[in-house]
Amino acid sequence: MPNITNWNSDFDIIVQAGHENTPDDKTGGESQWGKEINWTPIVANEAVRILTTANVRAKKIDASIKTGHTGWECKLAVFLHFDDPDNGSSGPSVGYPPGHGNEPAANDWKTLYKTYWPFPGTWHNDNFTADEQGYYGYKFTRTTDAEMLIEFGDLSNQEQALWMRPRLKWLGALLAHFLSKRSGLGNVPDPGPFQTTGGAHFIGLAASKPAGAAAKKIGTAKFAAKPTGKTPHYHMPSYAVPEFGPASGMPWASAVPQPKVNWYKGIVTDSAFTFSGPVPALYYESKFAIDADGSSGDAQDDPDGQTDTSLHTANGVALNSRTYPFIVLPLQPTKPDASRKTIQDLGAKLGDLGVVIYETGKVIPVLYGDKGPAASLGEGSMGVAKALGMSDSPTNGGINASEVPPGVVHVVFPGTTDEKNGRTKRTPADVAKDAMALFNKLRGKK
Repeated sequence: MPNITNWNSDFDIIVQAGHENTPDDKTGGESQWGKEINWTPIVANEAVRILTTANVRAKKIDASIKTGHTGWECKLAVFLHFDDPDNGSSGPSVGYPPGHGNEPAANDWKTLYKTYWPFPGTWHNDNFTADEQGYYGYKFTRTTDAEMLIEFGDLSNQEQALWMRPRLKWLGALLAHFLSKRSGLGNVPDPGPFQTTGGAHFIGLAASKPAGAAAKKIGTAKFAAKPTGKTPHYHMPSYAVPEFGPASGMPWASAVPQPKVNWYKGIVTDSAFTFSGPVPALYYESKFAIDADGSSGDAQDDPDGQTDTSLHTANGVALNSRTYPFIVLPLQPTKPDASRKTIQDLGAKLGDLGVVIYETGKVIPVLYGDKGPAASLGEGSMGVAKALGMSDSPTNGGINASEVPPGVVHVVFPGTTDEKNGRTKRTPADVAKDAMALFNKLRGKK
């Protein structure tokens, strides 16, 4: 039994992101399509955000409660998970302590979720495992209505995983509606079916369509990446579609998927593509950590900060994180691995130009101006973060790997560097002019 010394009654609804910040080795299931420890926070964060916006007293907690001493007195508590069975395939289910009046709430959730879940034969009975019935989290909540564990589906099953992955925030919205309706608080509406028309889905021409999925379209225009034998599925964020979707002129019909870069921490799975022309380009979506290195004086606020950058100005001065629009190129791994590709393998070099976009929908010109950890992709200067509309704090700014997708969309142009002896002649104004010219050329625009 946990040693709870404080019962907090400030919230009506508690939502736990299973496995997030776990103090032990229970990091959850994972597959080539995603990791439970990354998916549950996305759903939980979105549910709590929507509930809070509706003036519902809701709080997200995580697995760190295992070593804490605080419990939660509330109306409803839900504990979020995705299944990954040791053998065979699984599906959605609900667990709860029996004999405590939790079954009506569980039935309400199942009725709602079954309206949208396209694989009806995959449901399990309630409490179909001992872990669901005896989940440790129940010891940390006292509820006046119900407490239950929700398994959204099997992330090791390809069809289920590819259905769930683009819908993680939508699952959060659906959960917020359920919790609002069940508690009688906030009047959060049902989000309705997941809308694919606001974003772009890429499916290789030879790929099979996931069961229950509609044709992948932008408006009424189908488009697809070039088949390569391994054909990834990728959902472009809606905010990137106007500038990066096929209607923008991007040559998606000739795009080549690059699934061998999926090993990078922070990359959105299956988001990497290369283009051979009219300008060679590399597309990917990722997290965006803050690089405060350089001459701005902000490196002291970053535990890993340095006063130098890999690239310098024409005068030999380290780049200024506040004023120079740079992103970070991962270092080459020390040990080659034939099963993987690096960004450098796809042609990227220090000094190469590019553009990025995030939720504001504004295209920001950038340049690879610093190098970072070999296994991590997605980092940039404080100035770029601010231009993208996110926090530029060196300590808690940007977006981390657990918050994507959606992430920052990058298009970089291999072979465009002017780096010589660690210096670039390009000023921020040059980066803006040259990068946008390349981006427009890629899309067939002057």
